[in-house]
Amino acid sequence: ALANDDYAWEETRKFEVALDLGFFEDRLNLEIVHYRNRSSNQLLLYQLPGTTGFSGVVQNMDATVENSGMELLMSGSPVKTRSFQWNVGLNLTVPKNRLVAFPNLETSPYASFYMVGKPLNIAKVYNYMGVDPTTGLYKVLDVDGNGWLDDVDRNKVMKLDRQFYGGLNNSFSFKRLELSFLVQFSRQHNGAGTIYMSGFDRENIPLEVYQSSWRKPGDVARYQQISRDFGKINQPLNEARGSEFYYRDNSFLRLKTVSMAYSFNPEWLGRKGIRNAKVFFQG
Repeated sequence: ALANDDYAWEETRKFEVALDLGFFEDRLNLEIVHYRNRSSNQLLLYQLPGTTGFSGVVQNMDATVENSGMELLMSGSPVKTRSFQWNVGLNLTVPKNRLVAFPNLETSPYASFYMVGKPLNIAKVYNYMGVDPTTGLYKVLDVDGNGWLDDVDRNKVMKLDRQFYGGLNNSFSFKRLELSFLVQFSRQHNGAGTIYMSGFDRENIPLEVYQSSWRKPGDVARYQQISRDFGKINQPLNEARGSEFYYRDNSFLRLKTVSMAYSFNPEWLGRKGIRNAKVFFQG
């Protein structure tokens, strides 16, 4: 590897403020946290031209990155009696990330990957125009109209970080019977989809692709025509892969875990010489 004697520590400045609240004799508890961390003097692998014989050299960079956000935690016991109890917990995180500064970014090897003021996890893509009803091929926008596609035409920015995520946990107990489940959720737009080559890939192609593909001039279709003419479909396919069409809404709300348990009567167990016993199910 290339040697570099001029190293320095990265620097991170942290700021955090939190508020803890309890209501109804702590039957309801709330915690709100706001944080902001700024890192500078980054240690990164600086990319070099292949003519140097090396892919890059580790060095400090003047870039400043900010990670900030809010975290919310809530827990409580809405119902609590001698025979029945309900406990609930909610957590929510809203993270934010952005490149605050990067001197001379435009002339660096990272100009195609980062933008000041935007998150680090982005994709610069073409504007997708759909399937051309006349040719039946994918089409993207030539922004400057020069007849070919380059970085200038990648003027749409896709933010791939999660917008928010969290979970909701509930637990119920009625005498010796217990039930609990955890629900997770996330809002994100980073699921890269599969753009099938429609006749060339050695893979299973969903029926929906065939049913929604272009067949004749004038068709308004989601997928381009099915063809084994590789020369005709390959370039439009690659252009679509470099556009917003390649990304999917990957948000979800799902049941993560569920469990149920029953504890046997300790008095009955004692007569059998058993201290305690429980039957449970987890999924």
